[in-house]
Amino acid sequence: MDLKERYIQGLIALRPRGKIWEVKPGSVTMRKIEIQAEYLAKVHQMAEDLLKEAHPGSVEFLLENWENAFGLPHTGTFEERLATLNAEAAAGLYSRFMYIDLCATLGVTIEIREHYPFVFGLSAFGEKYECGVDEIVFWWTIVIKKADSEAAVAKMKQFIGKYKQSHTLVKYEDERTN
Repeated sequence: MDLKERYIQGLIALRPRGKIWEVKPGSVTMRKIEIQAEYLAKVHQMAEDLLKEAHPGSVEFLLENWENAFGLPHTGTFEERLATLNAEAAAGLYSRFMYIDLCATLGVTIEIREHYPFVFGLSAFGEKYECGVDEIVFWWTIVIKKADSEAAVAKMKQFIGKYKQSHTLVKYEDERTN
């Protein structure tokens, strides 16, 4: 039984009991129920499709929105763009641009300076420089450029603390001009 038929059966079952409320095939009441069931089935399908769009691996209609969230360009074929998006999402990292955009929605304009950890075999340091703590993989300096209020800054810091990647050290610099 398809979705529309299930809604037709449900709408008929919700009608009051009694001889006068019976729905006859081909009647105006039956046609009204069919129209309502068709609309409900369409909305139901749209809700299911939206759930698919909530994940970058199955996105189709909201591809541009996902690309904006990850700071990706809107160039190439659909397949190339989807592959680029999935590669970015598979890394398990939100881009700096996504954090910048999300903080802007909280009323705080920020800049993120990303520092890179020491990697043996790739990096070098002198005698007086320490290698750092093993648990810290990422290190960001978040520079607060502009904020609507101190409450917005507090909310932004709470947001960053909650949603930053694990093993990330975050330091804040306030460069606002008062």
